[in-house]
Amino acid sequence: DVVLGKLDFTQNSFGKTTATDLEIGGGILVDTTTTPNRVYVVDTNHSRILGFADTNIYLGRVPDVLIGQPSFDRGAANLDGTAQRYPELIAPTSATLALMNPIQISTEETVVMVQLAVDEDHALYVCDVFNDRVLKYEDPFATDSVADEVWGQPDFNSREANNGGRSASSLDFRYAPVCAGATIGPDGSLWVADSMNDRVLRFLKDPGSGVIAKTADLVLGQSDFTSGAPGSGMDELTNPAGLAVSSAGTVYVTDMHFGVST
Repeated sequence: DVVLGKLDFTQNSFGKTTATDLEIGGGILVDTTTTPNRVYVVDTNHSRILGFADTNIYLGRVPDVLIGQPSFDRGAANLDGTAQRYPELIAPTSATLALMNPIQISTEETVVMVQLAVDEDHALYVCDVFNDRVLKYEDPFATDSVADEVWGQPDFNSREANNGGRSASSLDFRYAPVCAGATIGPDGSLWVADSMNDRVLRFLKDPGSGVIAKTADLVLGQSDFTSGAPGSGMDELTNPAGLAVSSAGTVYVTDMHFGVST
């Protein structure tokens, strides 16, 4: 009935950076924790998230929330994703995203899929793929579009994969079959499909303080937090891309090479 990102169902043009255009839609999430339900759309090659305050999405509707860019006519990774700067790349901030590889020449070289998550307090969690981090935005519709917390990096200005070495607090999304996923478990803990480290991490939520730890307490797919070899065994993973946690606590993982694991 409705198309997002194009003027109509027949259009197939690329390269526009406006409030109503998408340059590869890389994910969508309906936030059912609010009434009315909200909708978040991942516009990967514009390195941004578009938020709609309700599900009444119609042709040409301008998003109510913009995350990752300062305006609807900007679309570069970390605000300056030009390969001409390689290997000196622009550092990220709490207000930027890099959902497109900042060193690629053409916007069509990489297709990135991102699994978003929300918690019971309406906070949004985004896998910022080429900055190798997960960002938390406290209710973007009620506050702002600047991230409030970060996992996978020591601060908002760092971007190296496995910064400081593979550990319980590091992430590596880039250069996998580029899909990255995060979800919130029934206890409020953050689960992340750490694709290039071939593992899934759980960051436990403290039930007293309500704070989610920045260091993982559980790893799936590896024997410890410093190992990172792919595998096809029942206790191994190869490029996990997405995940879900049931109300009973069962974890389901999409393994890019070997299907779904539980």
